Amino acid sequence: MLSNPTPQPATRVDAALAKIEAGFRELRDAGFDELATNPQRVVVTQRLETIGRTVPGFVYPLINTIERQWRCGELGDDNVANTLADALRISPSEARTRIRIADDLSPQVTFSGARRNPTYPATAAAVADGAIGDEHVKVIREFFRHVRLDVENETAELAEQKLAEQARVLRPDQLRTAANRILGYLNPDGPAAGSRTGA
Repeated sequence: MLSNPTPQPATRVDAALAKIEAGFRELRDAGFDELATNPQRVVVTQRLETIGRTVPGFVYPLINTIERQWRCGELGDDNVANTLADALRISPSEARTRIRIADDLSPQVTFSGARRNPTYPATAAAVADGAIGDEHVKVIREFFRHVRLDVENETAELAEQKLAEQARVLRPDQLRTAANRILGYLNPDGPAAGSRTGA
C-alpha cells in the first residue's frame, strides 16, 4: 500500500501543472456548443488527442527516474510496479508494462553517469510531440521482437527512424503493415532464434 509522501515545497512543475488543470476546467465549463459543424468538432478532437498523446512523453521519463532512484520502502511498497499500481490505480501488470516502455523511451544513464539516447529515440521524440499513441508504440516495440540478432545496428536504427516517421502519419493498423514489409526485408530467410530486444 502506498504511503502518503511528505508534502514538498511548490515547484515550477507544480505551477505549470496548475495552469494545465485550470485550462481543462475552463474548457469543461465552456463546453462545445459553439462548435457548429462536424469539421470544427473533428479539428478540436484532433487537438485534444494530441494533448492526450503528449502526456506519456512526460510520464515515461518520470517513471524511468523513479525506477533508477528507487529505494525499497521509501513509499511503503517493496517495488516500483506496486507503487505505481497503487498511485495510478492501475493493475501491477499494466505498471510493469509502463516501466518497460519507459526503459525503451527514456534517456539511459550509464554506471559512470553518462547519458545515452533512448533505445528507440525517434519513437520517443514522436511520443514527446504527441504525434503517436500507445498503439503505435506497441507496433514498433513488437517489430523489434522479431528483428534478427544478426541485423546490423545501423540498419536497425534506420528501421526505427522510418517506422517512427511513418507512425506520425499512419494509423496503427497501417503502421503494422509497413512494419511487416520492413521485417520481410530485414529477415528474408524468416525469423531466427533470438531477437534484438524483448518488448
